Amino acid sequence: MDASGKILKSPLSKGEFLAGRSADSHAVICFRDGRYSVVTTDGFTLDAGETRRGAEAFAPEQVVFLNDLCRPAWLDGQERPAVLRTSAETLPGPDEPDSFGGVQLMAASPDDRYIAMTSEGGTLWIWDRASRQFSDPVPATISPDPNWRYMQPAWDPWCADSTCLVFFSGKNLVVSSSDGKTQRVIANVDRPAGLAVPSPDGMSVAYVSFGAVPSALNPAQKSWGNTAVWVVSMASETAPHQLTAEDPDTTTGLRWLGNDALVFDRIGPNIIKDMHARIWEVSVR
Repeated sequence: MDASGKILKSPLSKGEFLAGRSADSHAVICFRDGRYSVVTTDGFTLDAGETRRGAEAFAPEQVVFLNDLCRPAWLDGQERPAVLRTSAETLPGPDEPDSFGGVQLMAASPDDRYIAMTSEGGTLWIWDRASRQFSDPVPATISPDPNWRYMQPAWDPWCADSTCLVFFSGKNLVVSSSDGKTQRVIANVDRPAGLAVPSPDGMSVAYVSFGAVPSALNPAQKSWGNTAVWVVSMASETAPHQLTAEDPDTTTGLRWLGNDALVFDRIGPNIIKDMHARIWEVSVR
């Protein structure tokens, strides 16, 4: 769809999740159940294949598109240690055995040099493809919902110029250098939050706050709703500004539309029986 919500082509790919798009916006990258496809915005398949061999339990599904190779890449856990692979080659990896072990999500920097990697345990590493070195691991929260990855949402914490990335570490909203060596806190948030994403011009960071509510499927369990969208300046020490009122539904993804608006989803509490998913836009100015 375009920015107004008009459907231009549907569907591009059936039954697959969306991993992201190419740097030139010409193609989208899809994945599901050990397969991937690269599809142009007019519906032509440029590439497709499988990301693992045979039956492999609990393998990471998501792929990451590397524009310098013009191919999707994924972690192949059937190799011991795990390796980063494309359809054409096994990419150079770390010297330490099993350094890719436990990685569940990946996001490549726009210049393709760095790949941010996270585990379900809430740890973030940055893999430098040029130096073949990992940054020191740091605690990181993509979403406070432990089942967030169930929806297979895309994740992209990188600044457009590849010099930094953003994430939550506890209550702190952190801006990190691309190699992970320097970090600074730009906001301290008094409620659970996540889905931090920098604006294209690098001036602001948007994020979503959450509140724990009884699960629609099991009231004894908690789900994460009462969501609101916020924005904060990356440069100055100003308080975060709340853009939307709290809504009972949850949010799994947040992205910028240029530098003046954000797009995000709202999904009902019973994602199995009555998902009631919607896409919203909110102005930042």
